Amino acid sequence: WASFFIESWKRKQARLALRWGMSDLEQNLGNRVEFKSSHVIPSPVTGEPIEYYSRTSFFSKLLVSASVIFSAITVVIAAIAGIVI
Repeated sequence: WASFFIESWKRKQARLALRWGMSDLEQNLGNRVEFKSSHVIPSPVTGEPIEYYSRTSFFSKLLVSASVIFSAITVVIAAIAGIVI
């Protein structure tokens, strides 16, 4: 049963990709214009330079975003508590 499901899923995926014009999507993909890399490193496979966004940059932006959101939620809770009390 599982192999039948997988094969039918592959067929459905191929039909939808053809219908939506996405059959050669992986060949057309490139870097997004909005992507800003933090480093350029050599590819481990081909040795060509590739743009890379480091985990340190990602987690630092994530930490700042989480801090701002937490602060905003704290202000809202304090305002609600100030009104109720």
